[in-house]
Amino acid sequence: MLNYAIRRLLISVPTLCLISLVIFSLLKMAPGDPLSQL
Repeated sequence: MLNYAIRRLLISVPTLCLISLVIFSLLKMAPGDPLSQL
């Protein structure tokens, strides 16, 4: 069970980094200021 938890943790870290990078690049490519659209 501990091996499973460690494996899931090691997989989730790069996944979260990739998702953050994709969202950041989408916000950078979007026209205008994202804060003013909220």
